[in-house]
Amino acid sequence: KMNKHDLSFIRSKDALEYVQSNNVGKEISHTFLEKLKHISPELKAILKSMLEFNPYFRVSAKEALQNKYSTT
Repeated sequence: KMNKHDLSFIRSKDALEYVQSNNVGKEISHTFLEKLKHISPELKAILKSMLEFNPYFRVSAKEALQNKYSTT
């Protein structure tokens, strides 16, 4: 379930209701990460930060490229 932190960027009442009623965002990233049990915790952490639903808290492209996994 999404919390206020996840949804704080949504200003439209209709959009907010849609996201809340359809459980958009969190379930997709959680399901995706669950399928990647074989990867390291560090790689899983950077992927999770890239999949952050709220764009204000999502890692930037520059930050993602500075991660040690971007050179491998």
